[in-house]
Amino acid sequence: MDQLDTDIQEVFACLRKLKDSKYESRSFLNDAKKELRVFDFVVEDTLSEIFELRQIVAQEGWDLNFLINGGRSLMMTAESESLDLFHVSKRLGYLPSGDVRGEGLKKSAKEIVARLMSLHCEIHKVAVAFDRNSYAMAEKAFAKALGALEESVYRSLTQSYRDKFLESERAKIPWNGHITWLRDDAKSGCAEKKLRDAEERWKKFRKAVFWVEEDGGFDINNLLGDWGTVLDPYRQERMDEITFHELYEKTTFLKRLHRKCALAKTTFEKKRSKKNLQAVEEANARRLKYVRDWYDQEFQKAGERLEKLHALYPEVSVSIRENKIQETRSNLEKAYEAIEENYRCCVREQEDYWKEEEKREAEFRERGNKILSPEELESSLEQFDHGLKNFSEKLMELEGHILKLQKEATAEVENKILSDAESRLEIVFEDVKEMPCRIEEIEKTLRMAELPLLPTKKAFEKACSQYNSCAEMLEKVKPYCKESLAYVTSKERLVSLDEDLRRAYTECQKRFQGDSGLESEVRACREQLRERIQEFETQGLDLVEKELLCVSSRLRNTECDCVSGVKKEAPPGKKFYAQYYDEIYRVRVQSRWMTMSERLREGVQACNKMLKAGLSEEDKVLKEEEYWLYREERKNKEKRLVGTKIVATQQRIQEFQPSDIVESSNEKVSLMDKARFLFNREDHS
Repeated sequence: MDQLDTDIQEVFACLRKLKDSKYESRSFLNDAKKELRVFDFVVEDTLSEIFELRQIVAQEGWDLNFLINGGRSLMMTAESESLDLFHVSKRLGYLPSGDVRGEGLKKSAKEIVARLMSLHCEIHKVAVAFDRNSYAMAEKAFAKALGALEESVYRSLTQSYRDKFLESERAKIPWNGHITWLRDDAKSGCAEKKLRDAEERWKKFRKAVFWVEEDGGFDINNLLGDWGTVLDPYRQERMDEITFHELYEKTTFLKRLHRKCALAKTTFEKKRSKKNLQAVEEANARRLKYVRDWYDQEFQKAGERLEKLHALYPEVSVSIRENKIQETRSNLEKAYEAIEENYRCCVREQEDYWKEEEKREAEFRERGNKILSPEELESSLEQFDHGLKNFSEKLMELEGHILKLQKEATAEVENKILSDAESRLEIVFEDVKEMPCRIEEIEKTLRMAELPLLPTKKAFEKACSQYNSCAEMLEKVKPYCKESLAYVTSKERLVSLDEDLRRAYTECQKRFQGDSGLESEVRACREQLRERIQEFETQGLDLVEKELLCVSSRLRNTECDCVSGVKKEAPPGKKFYAQYYDEIYRVRVQSRWMTMSERLREGVQACNKMLKAGLSEEDKVLKEEEYWLYREERKNKEKRLVGTKIVATQQRIQEFQPSDIVESSNEKVSLMDKARFLFNREDHS
């Protein structure tokens, strides 16, 4: 009892010491609030950027993916049982040699296969062009930023679960003792709910990525089973998400204006008339107006961003540097020559294959087991003829799409969009990578702000522990001496000390949790931090889940199609397709799936390791000297990153200045002036 009395008096003594200058200055709390303002901006800015840039990169690769998927669909149709384009002998062997109808169908089949191989050659060229231009750089930058997001989200989720578990355990502590008035059902229930929500969010994600085991292991074969069928809709959902986006409509319209302008100029070059000249001027005027609007929007966005950065980091000043234009294009002629050479070789092999097919047809005609009745044969031939016509129409659509691409007409605007996206993604990567470090820095600063309160809190916890010990001892001896004077006196004294302890608690609450109480302000900051962390985790995990499911759906699609694992004896046309399909699509999808699954495995294993190591260990509070060394290191790192962001934003402002539009169109204007001069001279004559 004497020790309990001493411990309670120590609580009051600690409360009196809280009036020193260090406590009143609240410098750490002010630092934490400033860090929180920055963190709010970074989270909102980073999330909005990565979602927008994801759309930009995806829509710029839409044409390529459309062609790849279209080519794959055609090949699957060609290999289908109803058409079986490479094995015409099975049907035509029923007809007499030289049959007009049979020869016509055979000729159509050969022509379609030739067109199909030519289409695959052109798609391969388009894919190589995409690989050599700014799209490839932007795609790599997005993959890099997404990888950083995956790692940061998994790490943040693990830490958040630990924090919520500790908060829940701390809320339960008063329940285990004899101080009933400390019990707070609302606080404990709230902590329990937060912990359950964190568990449910992680479980829901783990259920969606069903191919990952509890220990983090994963197996590609899990995608091919019955469970894998749930992935099939995600490809179409992603395509719809891209094409129905507002940015897609704007960019598509801008490219359409560029193509119309290029077409008008080509028409004018072929026939130099006043009408065609006027068409060029009108098309160019519409194009310039839309480009100017686009520049104005991006210029304004960059200006607003720069203002926010200067407001948040007034101490950081950088000198604007001239933006170096990177040459992203490379010589495509050699790559095209290699593709053409391979194509010509496969065409020759396909011609030899048709000769062998002729022999198989003749052999079947003479000695084959003919199981079809005349009616069935007629139906089969009609179906084949109808299938060839439908196939030709679908083939024509893709051939037309390649012709409409006119990449040279839109190369300038595409390079502008993608180069800008790449630069922004580099900043997003750095911001996302630093997210866990920013959270850790704010937490450490808040713990430093709480340092003046720790002696009082520990003294109160010690007094509570001593009170529970005294109460337990009285409970043990109660059955034997509850009527004794010593017991009654001790019980009365414990009741009195309980009142003193409650008074100490009330004083702590007044001092800590009033409107100007340090603990209340720290708690408010921590709640704000938790809200922002949850926003980052929720939106980040949602994006990661979508990307994981989409790439898994694509991988399942490639592994389940009829052209996977092409054999050596396969028709040359099919082997030619499989070569480029593997090179430009299948291998890349598999590699990306493996990389993302590896990151997830590491995240799961880190979470499991944390659970095994124990959740109850509180974070170590840094000494003030250690904190300042840590803070200086963080400050220097943050300053470098902020400087990079400011310079990048300044360069973006330069790139989207309206004057750039005029400069880029000087050559076009001079051509128009020359044309007008020629027409005026003709009129004068």
